[in-house]
Amino acid sequence: MEISFTATSSNTSPGVQAALDLELSYESPAQIDRARFDLWLRQTLVDAAARDRAAVSGDLATLEWIRDRIAHTLDSVEVTRIDTHLERLRDQVVDRDLAAAARTATDLRKVLAAA
Repeated sequence: MEISFTATSSNTSPGVQAALDLELSYESPAQIDRARFDLWLRQTLVDAAARDRAAVSGDLATLEWIRDRIAHTLDSVEVTRIDTHLERLRDQVVDRDLAAAARTATDLRKVLAAA
């Protein structure tokens, strides 16, 4: 499932989450959760650009929860790649390096797209 919009504070809103909820009637929960994971990565980019460390930390927590929901749909190599990026993202949040966190979120979007 492809979400066709760019990350801005206006389109990573609850309205997009609601649209994904509506898709549950037509797509598998795993596909919706993968789309949600990507949406939260986009929100991470918005929050990192705003230099809002607390928000990026919250985004990371949400990503970790969604990761648990999609892990069973991925092979072990893909799960390891995602986990490695999430660990790197956590370290960058702790180190207050939001520019690096944004780069990691971008890289993780590529990993997810290839999975």
